[in-house]
Amino acid sequence: AHGIYNLNNNSSTLAADGSITTAGSDAYGIYNFGDNNTTTIAGDITTTGSGAHGIYNLGDDNSSTLAAGGSITTSGSDAAGIYNFGDSKETTVFGSISTGGERAYGIYNKVSNNTTTISNGGGISTEGVDAYGIYFSGNNSTATVGGDITTTGSGAHGIYNLNNNSSTLAADG
Repeated sequence: AHGIYNLNNNSSTLAADGSITTAGSDAYGIYNFGDNNTTTIAGDITTTGSGAHGIYNLGDDNSSTLAAGGSITTSGSDAAGIYNFGDSKETTVFGSISTGGERAYGIYNKVSNNTTTISNGGGISTEGVDAYGIYFSGNNSTATVGGDITTTGSGAHGIYNLNNNSSTLAADG
């Protein structure tokens, strides 16, 4: 079961005093299926379970904003804070993402033309084997880091770029 499920052209906002908690395999906090979904989180998302992503964007042209004071916490193998699958995603983090588990990436961008910004004051913390802070698997994707990325675990890189033309700009982080 998912906390919120959006199908095409929808917007979700989780207010500062709101929370979503899920448990179980593939139990996403927010699941955006399709194109042009917009998600803004000021509250807290907590997931427990294998593959239980905080936010899962499947489709193109989706945007996710984690506002200051907002948090995403996942516990479980392959449970990313934010998992973007598709082209042209925009992810902005002013709050905090914390993951625990093998391959539990802070932000996973799969496919191309994705933009990820970790703003000053925002941060990602991962703990687990191969639990990268930000993982790009595709072309022409960009990370701008003004906040902190902290990883603990064997092979857990802060930012991992796979394939051609992925670029990383670190500033003020």
